[in-house]
Amino acid sequence: MFTNSTSKTNRSVAVVEEAKLAREKRAREKKRTDAAILIQVVQKVMNGLTFKWLQELVKFGLYQTIHELLIRGMARSKPSFTNTTLFPLLTLTVRPMVQAAFPSEIDLQKTVIKLYTVPGLLLHVASICPEFIETLKKQNLLKSWNSLLTTDKAWLMLRQELTTANATLSMTANLLYAFWLDRREDDSEVEVLHAVSTIIFLLDRCREITASHQSAASKWHPILGWSSDRPDPSYQDSMGFVQQQLEIVYMKDFVRIVFGRSLERKGENAIVVKKNGAVGNSKALAMLHKLGLSVAKNPSRLQLGEGEVSRLAIVCAMYQTAINCLSRLNLNILTGLCAEGALPATLWRIIKDIGVSQFTELLKSNPSTFTTEFQLLGLFCNLTAHLITIMDDLELYEEQKIFTVTDLSDMSKFLNDLTFRIIWYEYMPAAQLKTDALFTSVHRLLQLLYQRNARRRFAPDEHWIMKEAKGSSFFSELKDKHVNAQQLLIYAPQCIPHHDRVKLFRQWIKEDRAVMQETAAKSPILITVQRRRIVEDGYQYISRLTPEELKGTVRVRFVNAEGVQEAGIDQDGVFKEFLEETLKSVFDPNLQLFKATADNRLYPSPNSSMQDNHIQLFNFVGRVLGKALYEGIVVDVPLANFFLSQVLGFHTTGSAYSYFDELPSFDLDLYKQLSNLKRYPGDVADFSLTFASDSECFGQVTENDLVPGGRYMEVTEENKILYIHLMAHWRMHGQIKQQINAFIQGFYTVVKHEWVSMFSSPELQKLISGSEKIDLHDLRKNTHYYGGFHSGHRVIGWLWDVLENDFNEEEKGLFLKFVTSCSKAPVLGFQYLEPPFSIRLVEVGEDQDSGDTLGSVIRGFFTVGNKKAASVGRLPTASTCFNLLKLPSYPKKSVLREKLKYAIKSNSGFELS
Repeated sequence: MFTNSTSKTNRSVAVVEEAKLAREKRAREKKRTDAAILIQVVQKVMNGLTFKWLQELVKFGLYQTIHELLIRGMARSKPSFTNTTLFPLLTLTVRPMVQAAFPSEIDLQKTVIKLYTVPGLLLHVASICPEFIETLKKQNLLKSWNSLLTTDKAWLMLRQELTTANATLSMTANLLYAFWLDRREDDSEVEVLHAVSTIIFLLDRCREITASHQSAASKWHPILGWSSDRPDPSYQDSMGFVQQQLEIVYMKDFVRIVFGRSLERKGENAIVVKKNGAVGNSKALAMLHKLGLSVAKNPSRLQLGEGEVSRLAIVCAMYQTAINCLSRLNLNILTGLCAEGALPATLWRIIKDIGVSQFTELLKSNPSTFTTEFQLLGLFCNLTAHLITIMDDLELYEEQKIFTVTDLSDMSKFLNDLTFRIIWYEYMPAAQLKTDALFTSVHRLLQLLYQRNARRRFAPDEHWIMKEAKGSSFFSELKDKHVNAQQLLIYAPQCIPHHDRVKLFRQWIKEDRAVMQETAAKSPILITVQRRRIVEDGYQYISRLTPEELKGTVRVRFVNAEGVQEAGIDQDGVFKEFLEETLKSVFDPNLQLFKATADNRLYPSPNSSMQDNHIQLFNFVGRVLGKALYEGIVVDVPLANFFLSQVLGFHTTGSAYSYFDELPSFDLDLYKQLSNLKRYPGDVADFSLTFASDSECFGQVTENDLVPGGRYMEVTEENKILYIHLMAHWRMHGQIKQQINAFIQGFYTVVKHEWVSMFSSPELQKLISGSEKIDLHDLRKNTHYYGGFHSGHRVIGWLWDVLENDFNEEEKGLFLKFVTSCSKAPVLGFQYLEPPFSIRLVEVGEDQDSGDTLGSVIRGFFTVGNKKAASVGRLPTASTCFNLLKLPSYPKKSVLREKLKYAIKSNSGFELS
């Protein structure tokens, strides 16, 4: 009983205690609830006050003040902010944005535009307050700022707000840097394309501004190059920071992000249309139309209006715009995009699949080249041209890492066909060809490939020829002065057969000669030259002649060593001898005007200054060689290919010419050394090279800077490609620039540049020195006979039989040189040899042949000849000035063969008559 009572008492106490604790808990919870309510009320009141306060700050010009402070602190060569001063200012900058304290989205857009026009803003924030960048990323502010600038209304606002190139560049750089700082693996392709399209718009706006501010007083801009934009001193000192931000555009990771998975594709089908991709047909088309791009009406095999091709078009448009706008960065952009060659190779596979017809069909309906496909083509041409200029023969022909030799052949065929169709069918107006960016890029790459092929072949000759430009059809178009034929000669002469171009060259000279004869003096100009002073006297006379006089008839009278005038008559023969002897003397390396390469090709000597008036002498040499070409006189003067390229003016076409590519024709060992330097796996700084080149002249060594102060500038991994190109430029042009310019000036005194500009360097050499192949059938058909010889004469039959069956190619060349002084045939055949190839019967002994006097020439050409027995021991002789072979009537073919071989190999001629 007692136990039960105690138990009940304890339970009652427990219940009371539990009730008490419950009451106390409810009281505490009520206090906490009341406190939380009070805090919420206070927070709401304070937030309201802060929001209104921020609204008032925004309304009364907070961001104008912030912008001015940021400009003062950042628009300078070194920012004046520290972490302590910049962090609070940035916090104040973003607080109204977080609180949405802006009256409208337009006001917020204007604020972002103001911030982004601060030069190097985000670069400095990342450097001075890196923790604040993390805050911006966490609050998604960088992405939201960029997204505010991608709408049509925002672009209209940007056009109004951005009035200077520097502000526009700063805007572009900050937007680009914001995209880069907040990049994520899960970024949608639409976000990427929005950023890319806005960058295109801003760069285009920058070009519009500089174009609208054109003036005669252009100023140098560190990013734009020569610019006529209004001066903006507050920005100038900070352009280096803007450039650092813009350089992101060609960083490997950025390139990978904007081009997406296209660079990872292998094989022929590099691009596959994505049916369920993030960028649908409508998205891609909308973006293209927003940028002013168009899409093919009839899609190609790649469905140009869909998928990755349209996406790539937008990205290519961004890089094309950047290359054209940021002139001081375009080389770095090209180099960055060419890294490892994946992008050029991918673009080539796409373009090859599209085909030439697709591009020409687009041009038929609209000559504008700002269309989807053309963005791909334009960037491909710029990138590949950049690659071709820096790739050596080992990389291009042997390793074939980026393009195979077949690719090069297909590529050149594609570009050649496209260029021809654009010109021949006039898909572009003639005036547009000079200014159109796409045509310029296509033509530049085509010329690089054509010149490379001319030096080391990867395509057959017929590869370049277009059937529409052959023979009568082309000459008919040209005769009627049709623009297409005229433009083809300027931009794509390789489409015309070489034989036809040489005919045209001779026709132009014939027409020019006819005009000259109407205005020039009737009597020929007579000059007297001492044989022992042939160069000096020739220089004195020829240099004084006007171009008209030089193109006219010039007669030469020689004075022998005894001071007696030689008995001879110049009917073009003596003048030919004068030209040949003069050229033989001036091109002799011992005279120090010209040097010979390892393969005995001639070029102006850097040490030519040892000769008095050496620059004037080069002008004289150019005149003499030009006169020989004008008269159709073939001369055996082997010139270095790089020298001929500069004579043709290829070096003046800027990026369409590569000195490094031409270097093997100058110094093969130097070419190999520089190629090895380019591929050196270690650090090139180990070689302690500088941007300078040593030259030696008679024991005296001179150090020449490749760039101002180059001897103090070290060669590094980053600048070694530049060093290689500058070294090639100096060795082949810089150190002999004056000599080359003087030669060119003299050469074009006689021959017009447009006459020879349709030839490649090897073709010009062939025009000067003739063709390597000797057609004996053609020679026989165009040979004249005198002194009793005729085509059916027994000795003449033996002669042609010996040449055909007993002489090898070298001996045939020696025979031709023996008679004409040149071992090569005229390009168009022997019918164009001046004077004509002739053979005269000689029936007198050695002691009775008085040589080529007036009487002997007349008797030899116009008499039947006497009947004296032939002298078996007599050698054949020649008068090279008349292209005349003097041949005894040998009794046997074996004797003729023996004597002729001996004569041509002993270099005999007139002196052994």
